[in-house]
Amino acid sequence: MAQIIDGKAVAAQVRAEVAKAVQELKATGLVPGLTVVRVGDDPASAIYVRGKRKDSEEVGFRSMEHHLPATATQAEILALVAKLDADPTVHGILVQLPLPKGVDERAVLEAIDPRKDADGFHPYNVGALSIGIPGPRPCTPAGVMRLLREAGCDPKGKRALVVGRSNIVGLAYGGAPGRGRARRHPRRRHRQAGAGEGRLGEGGRGRDRRRHEPARERQARGRRRVRRRRAARARHHARARRRRPDDARHAAREHGRAGARLAAMRRARAAIAPWLAAVAATAGGCCWCGPSAAFTVRRALSPAAEQGPPPSPPPALRVLLVADFGDTTCQQRAVADAIAAAHARAPYDLAFSPGDNLYECGPDPRLPGADRCELSADGATVAPGYVPPRDPRFEERFERPFPALLRRGEPVPVYLALGNHDVAEVGCREGPLTPERLSRVKACLEVAHRGPRWSMPGRHYVVERGPARFIVLDSNLLLGDYGGFTLDAEVAFLRGAAEGCERRPCFVVAHHPPATAGEHRGEATPAYVERVRRLQEAAGGRIAAWLAGHDHDLQHLRSAAGYDVVISGNGSRGRSQERFERISTPGAQLFFASTAWGFASLEVSERAWVVRFESTEGEPLHCCRAVFPGACQPVACPAPAASP
Repeated sequence: MAQIIDGKAVAAQVRAEVAKAVQELKATGLVPGLTVVRVGDDPASAIYVRGKRKDSEEVGFRSMEHHLPATATQAEILALVAKLDADPTVHGILVQLPLPKGVDERAVLEAIDPRKDADGFHPYNVGALSIGIPGPRPCTPAGVMRLLREAGCDPKGKRALVVGRSNIVGLAYGGAPGRGRARRHPRRRHRQAGAGEGRLGEGGRGRDRRRHEPARERQARGRRRVRRRRAARARHHARARRRRPDDARHAAREHGRAGARLAAMRRARAAIAPWLAAVAATAGGCCWCGPSAAFTVRRALSPAAEQGPPPSPPPALRVLLVADFGDTTCQQRAVADAIAAAHARAPYDLAFSPGDNLYECGPDPRLPGADRCELSADGATVAPGYVPPRDPRFEERFERPFPALLRRGEPVPVYLALGNHDVAEVGCREGPLTPERLSRVKACLEVAHRGPRWSMPGRHYVVERGPARFIVLDSNLLLGDYGGFTLDAEVAFLRGAAEGCERRPCFVVAHHPPATAGEHRGEATPAYVERVRRLQEAAGGRIAAWLAGHDHDLQHLRSAAGYDVVISGNGSRGRSQERFERISTPGAQLFFASTAWGFASLEVSERAWVVRFESTEGEPLHCCRAVFPGACQPVACPAPAASP
């Protein structure tokens, strides 16, 4: 009878075990470090690496990535591997395959220190696997064997067929005698690994000639084989086995004498191995949650700013800013809990989530009727009469995890903007639609969706609330026109929406920032900068601040045009490796940046506004205050004030 194995439940269990082991290591001063080396811009590899880094950070590893261009030579890759081999803070190395043409993958894999070979592809580890020496194991076979054990399926003594002979999966199953404890036939040891009778491996070709053997003879031969096997076991156990000094079973003891440094390396490797099995067992949720140590840079405050802002009346409007929230991770849960706690202290009036609402690929365009979603002639709102299909991605990845914020008994409205993952078509080809049509349908579906924690009146729109105006833009157009949408239309919309902003604070809400010191600073090509300039020109210098996400961190910058840039993109994914060493655009200034998990709050009064960055622990990280129409100057953080 077939049995369904719950891979997510097993993955959660393994993650909890790994997280506990990591905490024990950290108590001794050792933080396991896992480094991924990616060469080139293969979309699938980028997705895999992003998932590996996210998972490793969630269980408490120090996660790093080295991304080399596709033009990198083999010598450059080998030099990087040698550097990582010598780095004592790196305990595991993953080289993402495939490598570009012209690079010898075997040479690169052989250059990895076998003790740091997290994939288990080094020839030493492959050989150790075949004779039962403990060491790194390929994650896919390890994950499958863990699933079998959790399902109560013991492969010992059973015949199994593994289709495929890859080094990563097929041969790894056949070369793991310690995994299933299956035995080869004593008279067939000359066969290749995995081809032995009764072996947990690939089907051997030695039996092909007996395919047409009568059933009676085949059964009789099986009985004879069982009798011979029992006799061999009796002879084997009749006398004590003579141990040799080089017996492989003593290898672990011999290696254990290498000293405390090697012991620490092995403990870190042991912590990494089950994590790899968890990845193979299907990622989904985790049982332990905690951020890595935050890296923060900030400009020193002036003596006057250290005194804090002058006393002011309660704000007329209190706004939550959190972007890149659409992935079900431990970080998302921690941020949601912190938002709920902040709302309990000082209630919000509304919330903005500037993009990447549904990782990885936005809404599902394959659902019945999804491809019929059309926008009106304005290119922003949904055509009248269209009812979108129910898409569980909205509830699972955004609406259910987002905290239920109530203000005077009514739900706090949550407004959203489109991000690059919401309309993604690279690496997200779902269904038969062309790339251009696919992006347009996804944008339409997000605009068409309605929920208690989801409001997107249009692809771009305006929200008037109290003393402030919020102009929500589709900033995907900064990277180029797409899906039939053009920057010219966005410029015309912003020009009209900015009318009257000389008399009140107006905030642009968009996924992509005009300036950043984070990882996405590489996107600021001359074409990108020119498109930003066109939007700034349309606003006519009447923007108080640009509220963005995209970079998975917290930042406060001042653009070269003089308005402030607030990035709050730590909603569900972090980048602990950020060091904020360079700003994307000339003339911009960086006041604060941090990899800490958290979010931002905006408090607006009649003639002033304040931005406050807060960690998931409730600690104030950075604050600035502006007196309209001036810029937001860094100040010491006051206690949050609730709006009336």
